Amino acid sequence: MLMRKAAAIAGVLLALGTTTAASASAKAPEPLSTATIDGYMRDYAERTRLPGALVAVTRGDRIVHVAGYGHTADGEAITEDTPMPLASLSKSFTALAVLHLAEQGEIGLDAPVRTYLPEFAMADPRAAKITVRQLLQQTSGMSDQTFPELTLPAPDTLKDSE
Repeated sequence: MLMRKAAAIAGVLLALGTTTAASASAKAPEPLSTATIDGYMRDYAERTRLPGALVAVTRGDRIVHVAGYGHTADGEAITEDTPMPLASLSKSFTALAVLHLAEQGEIGLDAPVRTYLPEFAMADPRAAKITVRQLLQQTSGMSDQTFPELTLPAPDTLKDSE
């Protein structure tokens, strides 16, 4: 369920970006208005039967628009203050940051993870050979069952995650 939500949110963000990019290639881009975003989101939710989404649009370091659409699994209206689980969407952000570092020559994708995280250890001795690329591609062979903390509820704050 959380993976589906994250994928839906990622799809909406991609669709918004694609729509803006497609418009830009056809003619000079129009300023992105709140009404345009709201209209697009309502249409997208209706066409895809997306029950709800939270959208944040930024330009540079400025927040241009934040709004909730639809409802949660519990039937509550989604607002700009509704907490949303990031689930696997955080993997994309992490991969982007790691690939940026790789482009700068700071990280080698085929280097063992322990090169950068010496404390990365597992009972299985093959863990020493797991590469950065394998982690990014999720092909390392590690199992979620190896990490019992993944079955705990997600923390609500950074302090709770320590």
